[in-house]
Order: sequence, then C-alpha cells, then structure tokens
Amino acid sequence: MWGLHSDRVAVYSGGDVAGIDPRVSTDICRAVNEALSRFGAVGQVSVHDDRVVLESPSGRYSTSLGLCARDWERLSPSDRQRAGIELARRLNDQRRTAPPRQLRPPRVGPYVVTGLLLAVLVAILVAYPFVTRPRDGAAPGPDSEASSPRSAQDERTRQACEQSRARVLRGGTLGPLDVDGWVVEVALLRPGTTLELLHDPGLAAFVERDPQGARLVWTGSPELSQLTGPTTRFSVSERKYPTQGDPLWRELILTFSGRFVDRYFREEQRPAFFELADALTRRLGGTHGAVYARCAHRQDAMVGSWIRGGSVPAATAAVLFFMDVRSASSHVRSSPPRAGELASPVGILGRLEAAAASLDRRQLATLLADTGGMVAGSRDGPVTVVFPFKDFSRASRAGIQLARHLDVGQ
Repeated sequence: MWGLHSDRVAVYSGGDVAGIDPRVSTDICRAVNEALSRFGAVGQVSVHDDRVVLESPSGRYSTSLGLCARDWERLSPSDRQRAGIELARRLNDQRRTAPPRQLRPPRVGPYVVTGLLLAVLVAILVAYPFVTRPRDGAAPGPDSEASSPRSAQDERTRQACEQSRARVLRGGTLGPLDVDGWVVEVALLRPGTTLELLHDPGLAAFVERDPQGARLVWTGSPELSQLTGPTTRFSVSERKYPTQGDPLWRELILTFSGRFVDRYFREEQRPAFFELADALTRRLGGTHGAVYARCAHRQDAMVGSWIRGGSVPAATAAVLFFMDVRSASSHVRSSPPRAGELASPVGILGRLEAAAASLDRRQLATLLADTGGMVAGSRDGPVTVVFPFKDFSRASRAGIQLARHLDVGQ
C-alpha cells in the first residue's frame, strides 16, 4: 500500500491506476524532472497509464506509479517532493546500469551501400600516406582510446562530486541528492604485531566474504545490512604500514556506496554507522578509528563525523590523522603521499599522541567547542569525538585548530 513516513515517502509498486487527472500527471512530471536534474539525468518525462517514463539519449526507462497518482492531491508539498525523488531515483538507477544503446543502421538499398563502400575505399587509399606519416617533431604512438558512455558517465560523476566537495569546503551541508560519486568509509587502525584484520575471527560477525565479494551481515544494524540496489556496493580491505617487511600498523577499511551513502547524508539515519564503527572497533581491538565520507575518485577524507582513540591523546591524534594528515592540504605532514596512496600512520600517530599527552577530556572539549565537536568516554576507556550533522567541514576545521594548538603544524 501507499504509506507516508516521517523521513521518506514509500511509492507503492503494485496495482494499476487508471484515469489519471492531466493536472496530476503534469505535477508528477514536474516533480520527477526536478529530482532527475539533481541526479544529472536529462530527458523527457511523461506519464503513460500507470507508469512514469523517461526518454533520454541513452534509452527509454519507466517505473510504476502505483497508487501515487491516486493519492497525489492529498499529499503535502514536501511529501510530493519526496515521492518525485523516489520515482526519479528508480529511473536514474535504470539509466546508470543500462548497457549502452546499440544504434541500428538505416535501411538503404544495395546500390547505395555499394557506392558508399567504394567511396570509403577511395578515401582511405588517398588519405593513407598522410595519416600514417608522423607529425613533425612527434614520435608515432598508439591510438588514443575512444571515449565510451561508461567513461563519460564516470567523468560526470567525478565533476558532480568535485562540485559538492567545494560546497563542503565552504562550510555547506549536503543532502541525499548532492552525493553522486561519494563513498562512506569506516576505518580502524591497530598495531601490526597482531593477526591480519581480514583473518580476525571477530570480523565474521560483521562481514561475510565469498568469491563474489563481501556482504555486511552485522545484526546490530539491520537497516544497513539489508540495503540492496543496482549501484549499492560494499567492500572490505586491509592495508599494512609499511607495505614491505613487518608491519607496524594494520588498517581495516569498510567502504560503502549507493544507497549506503544516502543513509549517511540523512541526519536521523547517520547514527547507524556510528553503532557499526563502535562495535567493530571494540570487537577487533582498534586503537584508532573514524567514520567519514569522501569522493570515490579521491583518497582524502572529507565529511568526518565519528572519531575514536583509546585515550584522550589517542583520540586527539585520530582527529588530526584522519581529518588533516589524510586531507588534500595537510597542516601536519611535511610531504604529501604519492598519488593514489593514503598517508601512513607510521611515526605520525606516535608524534601526535606525544604532543597531546598533557590534554584531558575537558581541555579537548574546550579546543573542539568552536567546531561543535562533542567528547564522550570514561576516564580510563576509549574516547569518542562526534561532530554535528550541519556544516560538513567541522571535522576538518577541528584538525586545523588542534594542529595549531599543539604546535605540530608546518
């Protein structure tokens, strides 16, 4: 059935709706069009019978209106907007996962085809000496790879993420429609003398792995474990530092995309990631951990929200390490990591913890007050720093302030 909830509108997928009022049809098309523009999708939206249809350059996609059309006029403006977003999300998921459209050649007569082939052959024979001759001052090389619809879509996704990332740097707050190209990560560190994190028996309570990939199975957060969708992905990886020889640190990273990201950028649903990070860090004995979002094509963390350390100095070092050392413009490290690599905790965490050794919980809370960071934890147990949902640059600014106060900046 059609239902309204406090945080979303569920669009019923079954049952036929006949006799849609033209005004309702026009209003639905407008709402879906507005939502699709936020996804970066283009095309003509229309309503046919009980389905809303998107005619785009890449193909024709449709999804069921169900009882949406019947109840449309009884919905509030905000609920209509949410219903339009849900319909647009369905269409956009089909568009993104559809194979490239194969264009059918026009039907022409055999004489026309023969004439065209002869013309092409003559043109090739005439142009061959020129196209095979190297340009002056340039050595011949392999042909450049032709762009594909997939690479074009990836480029649009990267550009969308860079634009929303720029908003974050200016102190903006993003919504679920602004996070195309983002991923969410839960990361934890522990000493390298321990068992490999991927082989730790405690991980089985959170992750199930098979040859096809990984699946989140933690029963403490069914709203995350049960998420599925064509663009919804989950993966788990481990890194060791240094990469050669005996590791001094091991890092486990859980990476979420698709509908997971949508949950992270909803204030009322983000705590599910905090609960997962808390349970995972405790079970695996992580000494430092963080929950953050980043652009999928960049390594630097951006929207930090939950950071933990085994003590006040360790929590302070974790804020600096995850939100500053691993940022695009660190105020701590002396040289950035190589492209595509993460900054290593080797040597850095110890130096940062030593600089913060004299801090207690009250002093750390005072230093984080300007950015809204909240400090929690027992006297002898782990300390957690959580940042409010509004203004996504808070954690990054907190790292800058801590670096300046502790005099560990460049």
